Amino acid sequence: MVGNICVLTIASVNHFFAVVSKKTLSASDVLVAPEATRFLGMFVWLTVQTNLICAGYYILSLVSYVLNSHILDAVLVRAFPLSFGLGFQLSILYYTLDHWNPENVKRRRTFSAKGFPHCELAAHIEHALATPVALLQACSLSLPAGIACPSGMDVLRHVGLYATFYLMLSIINRFATGRWQYPVLEDAQKATGVLGVAAFFCAIVAIGFTSSFLGIALLSALGRCNGR
Repeated sequence: MVGNICVLTIASVNHFFAVVSKKTLSASDVLVAPEATRFLGMFVWLTVQTNLICAGYYILSLVSYVLNSHILDAVLVRAFPLSFGLGFQLSILYYTLDHWNPENVKRRRTFSAKGFPHCELAAHIEHALATPVALLQACSLSLPAGIACPSGMDVLRHVGLYATFYLMLSIINRFATGRWQYPVLEDAQKATGVLGVAAFFCAIVAIGFTSSFLGIALLSALGRCNGR
């Protein structure tokens, strides 16, 4: 895709170091959530999956920029709704649902006092810039001639497939470990049972689809399609 190489570099570095900070600055998942991460480790977290997907997407965008690859451009355009949607929603979901959750606040304070003084910083590195980076990248690109804008079908195909994958992964992990990976899910189940968990997941999926459609609308509104 035609874009700003500085923006693509910033985006790649941001998501790459978000994963690095998870491994180097945060308390180990074995200590923080031993039950929920028993089988999948850090890959059970939506944040980690989002940062890995976005890092890969932006690195491939850099490769496409350098090689001027029309084929790779076409693939990246189709995947844009997934990358934008995941990145755009990450900061918003984290700071509205997870960061201030009493259980998570307690965890960070506990582990900060037990030899992991930078776990609060790591949480911000992993989440804070995802939304601004997604917006910056979308505003800085235009599509080469001959490649159409991402469509609603791209959203349904790629975002729908990923949402199904993550929901099934979460449910299977819950049955295997006896714990949801996020305290907010445990709170929902305690408060309203299975219906509360289902409603929560439906809301998250709706936000994901809305974020992805917003990305397409943003490209169109800015006239970024087809090199305009």
